[in-house]
Amino acid sequence: MRRYTIASCFAFVFATVLFAIADDAPSPSTEKSFRFVLQPNESKDRLTAVPASENDEPPKNGTIVTCASLRFEKNAIVFIDATLESAGERITATEATVQLDKVSGLDVSWNLSEDFKLTFKTAEAKQHFLKEQKR
Repeated sequence: MRRYTIASCFAFVFATVLFAIADDAPSPSTEKSFRFVLQPNESKDRLTAVPASENDEPPKNGTIVTCASLRFEKNAIVFIDATLESAGERITATEATVQLDKVSGLDVSWNLSEDFKLTFKTAEAKQHFLKEQKR
């Protein structure tokens, strides 16, 4: 009987320690990230960044940017581990650079790292993208 009591106590302590370790481990959902809407201002000569929540949909005149971090370069901002969401498409890239010296309304110059992936939310969005690329 004494062995069962010791084994039960040991199992209880072991389970408590495992629970405490698991509770302290960082979870992917609590990782820090930046999320905001990037869009031109009223005069369309500058970009504005407005904080966005997880549930916000991309506006027609802007892009939702989610990134792990960012850095500033001369006339550019580099978003690290970025996801760019517009009305019809989603782009993921290790680095996404927006050229601030080439802002004119919705025409913003982006440079993406070579590992970028582009996905479309609808078939119409894909057709619109292909039509724009032919210009």
